[in-house]
Amino acid sequence: MREFENKAIKDRNEILFREKDAIQLIQKCHELNKKILGIETFILDPPYIQPMDYFDYTSSAYDTFDPEQYYQKYHVKKYTDSGRWADAIQFVKDRIGRGWLFEIDYEGS
Repeated sequence: MREFENKAIKDRNEILFREKDAIQLIQKCHELNKKILGIETFILDPPYIQPMDYFDYTSSAYDTFDPEQYYQKYHVKKYTDSGRWADAIQFVKDRIGRGWLFEIDYEGS
């Protein structure tokens, strides 16, 4: 989405967002009904970029776990919205303050 391009940190092929901007991008995806497909987190330490954590919402495991099993395995609460927006926002919020950057993969990105 063009309105987020100026907020992005671009490193090689990665388009990364700070916490606040990542949450706003997820909220915009919700407004436009674009499902969140996954999130990856990075630490940028030029000239290096180090992956830290990720979640793939397209995984069949996501849909098969009941909320309690999901929480026990991933330590993140599973919500029930079809676009995974609430899960994605919680994923970011759970990592606030670590200095990580977020790559948000959504339908059409």
